[in-house]
Amino acid sequence: MSKPATTLASLGTDVRDIARRLVSPPGVSFDQFYELAKEAVVEKHEAGAKLFEKGTSDNRVMYLLSGEVDLIGGPEGQECISASGAKGKHPLADSQPRSCTARSRSAVSVLIFDRRRIARPEEEAGGIDVCDFSIEIDGDADENDPVDSNAIYKAIEERVRGGGVDRLFVFFAGHGVSIGLDVDYWLLSPGPMDT
Repeated sequence: MSKPATTLASLGTDVRDIARRLVSPPGVSFDQFYELAKEAVVEKHEAGAKLFEKGTSDNRVMYLLSGEVDLIGGPEGQECISASGAKGKHPLADSQPRSCTARSRSAVSVLIFDRRRIARPEEEAGGIDVCDFSIEIDGDADENDPVDSNAIYKAIEERVRGGGVDRLFVFFAGHGVSIGLDVDYWLLSPGPMDT
């Protein structure tokens, strides 16, 4: 059975001390995490309560403040997380959708905030434009001809020289295939030399 949610401040808890004890999510500074913790909700659950279920998405970042939680059906099989242990300082099974089910082993208190409240660096910097661009293949080329890595480099160079590019992330899907132990087949020749 769950008890009504409240905040750390309303419980008279030192929010800064709690924020120092916990490990903030990746990319979140201590000051940002402290602000999130001030407004986060604290829920108390009795033993046996289901905190979340494998395969669900709830946008909640959840930290264990007290008690023990069993993570069931995840990569570790079944694992007990204690608020006083090293793993208790990190968000509980933070992937979305959830990679396991969490059930309280004892009475627990959990700190919860909405992951959508985490400011992304690109939002603070005024935004990052994400765009796709394609490469024009020589008019004599057939769509079944292999893609030349030089054409890719040329397209990237043209994009960057066009201005307005602060950072560029390039993802090559299907660049190489492992066909055996220590044997790779490179789809963009000469792949090994281009790394």
